[in-house]
Amino acid sequence: MAKTNSTRSLTRRTFLKRGLAAVGAGTAGAMAAPRRAPAQVGRTKPFAGTTINVACWSSPFPKWLADYIPEFEQNTGIKVNYETPAFPVYNQRTDLELSTKGSAYDVLNITFIYAGRWIGAGWFTPLDEFLKDPNRTPPDWNPGDFLPGAVAPLKDKNGIIHGFPWVADCWMAAAGRHDIIQKAGFKMPDTFDELLQVLKAVHNKEGVKGFVTENHYGASWISYLQGFGGNIFRNPPEDLMPVLNTPEAIEAAEYLREHSTQLRAGRGPLLLV
Repeated sequence: MAKTNSTRSLTRRTFLKRGLAAVGAGTAGAMAAPRRAPAQVGRTKPFAGTTINVACWSSPFPKWLADYIPEFEQNTGIKVNYETPAFPVYNQRTDLELSTKGSAYDVLNITFIYAGRWIGAGWFTPLDEFLKDPNRTPPDWNPGDFLPGAVAPLKDKNGIIHGFPWVADCWMAAAGRHDIIQKAGFKMPDTFDELLQVLKAVHNKEGVKGFVTENHYGASWISYLQGFGGNIFRNPPEDLMPVLNTPEAIEAAEYLREHSTQLRAGRGPLLLV
């Protein structure tokens, strides 16, 4: 939930503290948002006349979430202005709004690539106050149900939660035809060297292509970087000195450069399907 300094935001904060606060969020991004109001609140509409402004970058989940806005408005009397601009537009607009301490939004997505900046600067409301109060968060809504690794980027340096993920990405080795790997005398690879051996053995067998990585090199390289023992920063979040000149980082970059080049050229066994 974005912090604002306007008089209007105090009214919204009041309704949150009276029982409508909760979460919804993302590592690819995270968005703190009001939960559905209790049925008795819906009948009385105690928040009639209140308007909240919400924004998230465009993707299937935020668009699906919009389907529930009419029901929320009907139950609470709160009018929701909801924006879902394109990813780069959202990020630019939101970073400018937050960094200038604007008051245009009440609920925002914490985009994954900006999580450290936006949370570290104190631009989002800590959620612990709401999560620990049973009068504000239903007892059957358990923050512990979220994977710790997915929630970790949405905490500040003191471990305070500022959002919850609505999407999480992972990079992993996978095989659509494990039987072909077995026929070739291999098992699923445990190292990068084994990965190359397996790909060479199964490539073009029964119509199957082997490939090292998909083509989002900027995002996928982080998995290779840390797989080779490297890291981006020395000791985040306290020490953000870049360490991309370490032997491990260089080896990871060379590995991905070599094999992504083969992907683009269509050479060898490392073809992108």
